[in-house]
Amino acid sequence: MVMTKQLPQLGRKIAGNARRHFVWAGFVLAFITGSMWAASQVTSLDIGGGASNAAAASSSQTASGYGFSTSFDGLSATAINQKLTAIKATGATWLRYDLSWDSVQAGGPSSYDWSESDAITTAAEAHGLKVLMIIDFVPAWAREADCTDSKMCGPAEASTYGRFAAAAVSRYKPMGVEDWEIWNEPNISYRFHPAADPQLYVAMLKSAYVDIKAVDPNATVIAASTAPSASDGADYTPSDFLRAMYADGADGYFDAISTHPYTYPETPDESNPADAWGQLATMHSIMVNHGDGDKQIWITEFGAPTDGPNVPGDHVSEAIQAQIVTQAIDDFHQMSWSGPFFWYDYQDDGTSTDDSQNFFGLVRANGSFKPSYYAFERAVAKYSK
Repeated sequence: MVMTKQLPQLGRKIAGNARRHFVWAGFVLAFITGSMWAASQVTSLDIGGGASNAAAASSSQTASGYGFSTSFDGLSATAINQKLTAIKATGATWLRYDLSWDSVQAGGPSSYDWSESDAITTAAEAHGLKVLMIIDFVPAWAREADCTDSKMCGPAEASTYGRFAAAAVSRYKPMGVEDWEIWNEPNISYRFHPAADPQLYVAMLKSAYVDIKAVDPNATVIAASTAPSASDGADYTPSDFLRAMYADGADGYFDAISTHPYTYPETPDESNPADAWGQLATMHSIMVNHGDGDKQIWITEFGAPTDGPNVPGDHVSEAIQAQIVTQAIDDFHQMSWSGPFFWYDYQDDGTSTDDSQNFFGLVRANGSFKPSYYAFERAVAKYSK
């Protein structure tokens, strides 16, 4: 698996400034008008006017703990083990990373190269870390005909995606992997080309859910994985995307919902109902109204960069990053439906301030700890007793 670091990270943040300004502009607009959010509480879908729950609804599965969403691109076996030892030392129990379909089956539908993901997964198992794998990135031979230039294009056939998911479960169930996330941030066009497509995403989800459960009935299938965004035709807010998923028949085809409710430069306590953190409650309400109130919401990415270009709102101070860590874990823990929490990222990627993407870590590029490292360590110890 070639886990090209920049592409997953750019997808999660849409490269620093540009995404932050776009996201917050959308959130501010939604908050000022008010009606968008208010309407989301009372739509016909939410009160039972949409599709009914599938007869064989997925079971409620609960999980807890704290971990990191990270990458191991280009690391040797020694470096992988060193990184995992350091992650384990924080008190983390979870690890999230991409399983690139594009890499594993680059040679065609009959070819499989699991070598890179095998190395990471074997090492994670040896360190006692639970693994959440993201099944994403479509190989060239499986992409939609009108979208062939990127591994973030959707698949031509949802069933092909499901078959790969089943192959992945067969490969990694013996290594203890039981948790699977269906794509990463499909609600934004940057991560799902050419535009976010709830109908295709739900078809992929259904196929993956059925095929995964056929191999491992006890597996946890996690859907949505939404990014902060406004709704503009090509992208959806987290709650709008979840609502569209239900409208397209997602009922009964997931065990938990995931989201990435980034708030920076604000802290979670400064959030409002229109932003991604505020929409956690909205998303849970939508789930309740569709009979899924007992299912968890996982935060599979959350973080804040501590340096970058000299642009207002692009990043926060190290002290504010530590506050964000503490508030996020404290606040999320109080939500009765909360699942595991993953911080993005463990260590800074570099030192160039041309891109805030380099500074999401709790640990600086030189290996020294930021104040947020200790904040994370304290919060994990507090809630892991």
